[in-house]
Amino acid sequence: MKIKMWGVNSVRPVEIPKLNEQMAIELGAHILGEVIIYSLAAYVLVGYFSQEKEEAEENQENDIEYLGLQAIRDSYIEERDFLMENKAKRMRKQNNRETSEAKQQKPVVEDKPPPPVVLHT
Repeated sequence: MKIKMWGVNSVRPVEIPKLNEQMAIELGAHILGEVIIYSLAAYVLVGYFSQEKEEAEENQENDIEYLGLQAIRDSYIEERDFLMENKAKRMRKQNNRETSEAKQQKPVVEDKPPPPVVLHT
């Protein structure tokens, strides 16, 4: 009964009457039922939050793994772009060199065959 009065936040001292056996059993069963229900609810909540925490940690590990793979892919792409850029520069240099060499060479003059000689008889 003191617990019940504490539960309703009774501040003033209350004289608690003696309970007969039937009421004491009923009150005890009621309190025991509430304890079981609240314990079960607390158990479910703790289980739910611990499961959420495990899932969050697993997601974080997956995110870290994904970010690691993404970083590897990004570095591969950067390296590929760098190599392609260098190859394009080399090809431009070679093309410019060939063009300048072609300009420096004298044009080849084709030898014309001599005109045919016509003999009059």
